[in-house]
Amino acid sequence: MPHVEGALSAELDEIGAVIAGDAPGRTSDDEITVFDSTGLSLQDLATIARIVSRAEAEGVGTQVEL
Repeated sequence: MPHVEGALSAELDEIGAVIAGDAPGRTSDDEITVFDSTGLSLQDLATIARIVSRAEAEGVGTQVEL
């Protein structure tokens, strides 16, 4: 297991805390983000809405028509 082998920190932040600005998330390009999406679908929807809004505000990303 990655956290047992020392590849991951034992102290992980919730994605909601990172998005809300309560946790730092990645602090350098060589860090890896692991996202476990199990949980409430409502939280997933709120998270993606915030990500899309921020991407639009910063003019980054690519919109894809489905």
